Amino acid sequence: MNPFLNQRKDLRAIATFEAAKGLLVILMGFGALSFHHDLVELGTDVISHLHLNPAHHLPSVLLNALEHAERSDLRWIALGALAYSALRFTEAYGLWFQKTWAEWLAIVTGGIYLPVEIVELCKRLTVVRVLITLLNLALVIYLLWVRKKAKRSSHSAVVVSDRV
Repeated sequence: MNPFLNQRKDLRAIATFEAAKGLLVILMGFGALSFHHDLVELGTDVISHLHLNPAHHLPSVLLNALEHAERSDLRWIALGALAYSALRFTEAYGLWFQKTWAEWLAIVTGGIYLPVEIVELCKRLTVVRVLITLLNLALVIYLLWVRKKAKRSSHSAVVVSDRV
């Protein structure tokens, strides 16, 4: 039995996941604007919740940036969150409607994160990091399989039409 039985449902599940990521980031971006005075405390709570060490490089850079954040900086953060969310929503729309460009966009955007995730796994192995990396890798592999299958289908359609 084929493990990829319902491609349409699979792509819609991925689309929903991408839209949820976009919504989360946009809420965080606009939340940063409204919680300016509590940003350091919020950042510390998030770092603690994710079981990250605040003394490590990236969490300490984040906390330092939050301590020195100006209102105008937060507007840039919110604008960046809006742009990232727009990309996620666009990708979700295209995947929902099975658009080839969206599949390639998801492959590229998912693939970009893989080297970073692998480096982070090498630095510190945690269950959350392993799960995130495996999920991202599975999505990229699945979408590559979808594209390969579509290419084979279109190639065989061309061969059949040449024979007729």
